[in-house]
Amino acid sequence: MFRGLGIFLASLTTFHIMEYITTAMFQPDTSLKSFLLNHSPEYHIAMAGGIIEFLVETFFFPSFKVFSWINGLGFLVVIASQILRSVAMITAGSNFTHYISEDKKEDHILITTGIYAYLRHPSYTGFYYWSLGQQILLGNPACFVAYMFCLYTFFNSRIRFEERKLVEFFGDVYKDYRKTSYVLIPGIH
Repeated sequence: MFRGLGIFLASLTTFHIMEYITTAMFQPDTSLKSFLLNHSPEYHIAMAGGIIEFLVETFFFPSFKVFSWINGLGFLVVIASQILRSVAMITAGSNFTHYISEDKKEDHILITTGIYAYLRHPSYTGFYYWSLGQQILLGNPACFVAYMFCLYTFFNSRIRFEERKLVEFFGDVYKDYRKTSYVLIPGIH
């Protein structure tokens, strides 16, 4: 019954360790902030909400929390999404940060190789599906729907802003790149 929660906590730990490692590989000024442990109250509320839903449903509806192939599918989504996010961060190298650049740095280049040859914002895509996979893993239908709505709202706004900045930085080169690559978050183009 608690297998899903254990796997959730292990994958949550892995996520934060990988955030630090993949950032530290290319950013000499890496600090504990790169673990993303304390990046926003919304993140903490979302994680707590997922755990609370799991525990409440386990207590009141234990038959709903029997680990099945659906939870296993959620775990596979978590693994694939973690790999996607980490590969995206490594491919971007020193061009990856957890913050959107307001000004173009002298050494800022547009990454269009590796996973970026096919996907725009693959690290966002990885986080989007990683978060939803966590809720499938836990068997949390309410949080799954809430996460889907909140993540869409967040990434729709963030990607629109970031793409405006990238057009400002790279002009037609970025416009052409958009024509040959995709964002795999539903409803965001």
